[in-house]
Amino acid sequence: MVDRHADRRPGWVIPGVLKMLGGCLLAYLAISLSVPADRAVDPNQMYLAAYNAGFANYGWAVAITMVFVVISQLKINVTNAYAGSLAWSNFFSRLTHSHPGRVVWVVFNILIALVLMELNVFKSFG
Repeated sequence: MVDRHADRRPGWVIPGVLKMLGGCLLAYLAISLSVPADRAVDPNQMYLAAYNAGFANYGWAVAITMVFVVISQLKINVTNAYAGSLAWSNFFSRLTHSHPGRVVWVVFNILIALVLMELNVFKSFG
């Protein structure tokens, strides 16, 4: 018998809790290494503190932190661009009854993000 409600079980919470506990551990490590509390919540400072504790050379810690942050941001931005392309694709395929392809919507979403970045729109929010 197939369980139709298998996807509604709360097992997805476990990886989220583990990530939150990892963040708490990184914040604790940063604060214990004399990073001020207001800067210890910054993920860059957390990773730098952790890598600095693991590597004797501070330059290596900075380089690995930079690589990790760049890879993480690329993953987040690609995921957001793809999710946005799904939304645009669904919206316009229902509106126009045509489907030019998901790549078109990924490029469209990236262009919107670049325009918002170049206009410095997000600075006006804060």
